[in-house]
Amino acid sequence: MLQWKDISSYSRNDKERTPTVWELRVDGLRIVIHRIIHCPEWYVSCYDLNIEDKCLYTEDLEEAKAIGIQTIINKIEELERAKSILIGQ
Repeated sequence: MLQWKDISSYSRNDKERTPTVWELRVDGLRIVIHRIIHCPEWYVSCYDLNIEDKCLYTEDLEEAKAIGIQTIINKIEELERAKSILIGQ
């Protein structure tokens, strides 16, 4: 099972601590599902794969996690195809 971690920063004065940043680490990849101030949707970032603030077009966290992971998988598959071309297979 994937272990998402709340890495939101909170102010001491925050009465309602609603998570806005979730992190998943998988074999050297750091995947972050996060909000952007004044935007209702969730976003995904994975700097290791050159993905930054990609809108997931959902306000539902669980759906955002699933779409975010699929976004990462799609990028990895693109890179695998490029690798195949580069090594001539």
